[in-house]
Amino acid sequence: MKLGRLLLVALSLSVLLPMSPTVRAAGDANQTTALSLYNLHQYGPASDVFELVLKTAKPEPRLYYYAGLANQGAGRQARATQLFQYISNNFPTSAESGLALQQLAKVQKQQAAVQEQQQKEDSDLPESVKAALPPGMRELLNTPAGKLAVMQYVQENKEQVKSIRQAEKTVAAVQAKQPKVAVVPQPKVGTVENPFTAEDIAKDGARGIDQSRYPNCWFEASMAALSELPRGQKLLASLIRYKKNSYVVRFPGDGVEYGVNDDELEDASIHDKARWASIIEYAQLQKFPDNAGANGADNEESRLAIGLGCITGCKAELLYPRTSSEEELSSFIGGAVKSQNPCVCATWDVGHMIGPQLVVPTHAYTIVGLDPAKQMIVLRNPHGIHSQFYELDKDPAHNSFEQMDDGIIKISIPLFKNYFHQVCRSFI
Repeated sequence: MKLGRLLLVALSLSVLLPMSPTVRAAGDANQTTALSLYNLHQYGPASDVFELVLKTAKPEPRLYYYAGLANQGAGRQARATQLFQYISNNFPTSAESGLALQQLAKVQKQQAAVQEQQQKEDSDLPESVKAALPPGMRELLNTPAGKLAVMQYVQENKEQVKSIRQAEKTVAAVQAKQPKVAVVPQPKVGTVENPFTAEDIAKDGARGIDQSRYPNCWFEASMAALSELPRGQKLLASLIRYKKNSYVVRFPGDGVEYGVNDDELEDASIHDKARWASIIEYAQLQKFPDNAGANGADNEESRLAIGLGCITGCKAELLYPRTSSEEELSSFIGGAVKSQNPCVCATWDVGHMIGPQLVVPTHAYTIVGLDPAKQMIVLRNPHGIHSQFYELDKDPAHNSFEQMDDGIIKISIPLFKNYFHQVCRSFI
C-alpha cells in the first residue's frame, strides 16, 4: 500500500517538476536538426523530427508554422492543414497566425481549382477531340442541348476520355521540356526606333543583369533597381535606339549619344543575361571610362547617387544607416518601395563591418523589397547567379539573414545597420 502511494507521489512530482536539462537539451537538438533539414529542403525527414519536437517542446507558433511548412513540402497536406489551423485557433494574435491563414487560404484555393477542373473535365470533351470536330459542331457544343449531350457522353465513356486526357498531358510535358530559342529583337536597319520595349525589360527584370569584370556595381545595381519597376522599365527602354546600323544610348540630361555594336560588346567581354543590359552597360563604360567621374566633378559625391542620377536624370537622396534610427531607415526604404521608385545601398569595407562577413565588402546592392512586419529588407547582388554565398550560422530559422538564388538576400533592419553604410533613392 505504501509503495503504491509512493508511486502516485512520484508521478505527481514528474508532472510538476521542470524538464531535466538533459531532456531539454535533446529537444533543442531535435529542433535544430528539424530546421536544418527544412532549410536543406528535406521536408519528409524534417517533418518527422518536428513531430518529435512538438511532443516535448513548449507550444510556440513559429515552431508549429515551420512544422506545417515541412509537412506541406513533404506532401502531407492533411497534417499541414491541421498544424496551420492549430496556430490560428491557439495563437490568433501572432504573426504566424496570419501566415498560417494565408497557407490555409492557398490550400482552399488549390482544392477549389482542382474541384473546378474536375467538374470541367466531367462535363467537357478533351481538347484534341474538340479540335477534330467541324466548326459548326463545335459551336453546337456551347448550346444547352450540346452541353447535356457532352456530359452524357463523358459519363458513359469515362475510361476512354481519361486515356485521351492523359495522352494530352504527356504531349504537353514533352513540349515543355523542349529548349526554347530566345528571340532577339531585330530593329529595322537605318531607323531610329526603340528596339526594346518596356515589356522586354520587364520580362528579364533584375535577373537580366550580371555584373562581370568591370568595377561598376554602383551602376549595375541602379540599372537592376529600374528594371524591377514599371516606370523604370519604360525609362530603360527609352534609352536605347537604333541608328545607322548600330545601337545608340542616350542618358537623361546628357547630350552625348553612345554608340554600341555587336563587335564592341564582344571585345569588351560584356555578357549580361539580357541584351538590353549589355548595351546600356557598355554605354556607361564610355560615359565613365575606368569610373572617371563616378564620384562627381569634385570627386566627393556618392557613386550610388551618380549611378541613379545618370539613369533617372533626377537628383538622388542619401541616408546613412548607422546614424539613423531603425524607424527612419524603414521609412526611407519603405517610402521608395511603396511608391515604386529605385533604391540602392552600399556596404562597408571589412574593417567597418560588425559581425561575420555576410555581404561583399565595398559593394553596391539593389533594394527590391521591404517586409515591415518582419523588419526584413530584400536585396539583390548585381553579381546575380555568380554571387558569393553567405550564411549566418546562429540563425537557422532565417529570422535575421537568408540568402537565396540569383544573389537575393533577406536581412533584418538591425543587422543591415552593421553592414551597409549608405542607402540611396531617386524618383522617376
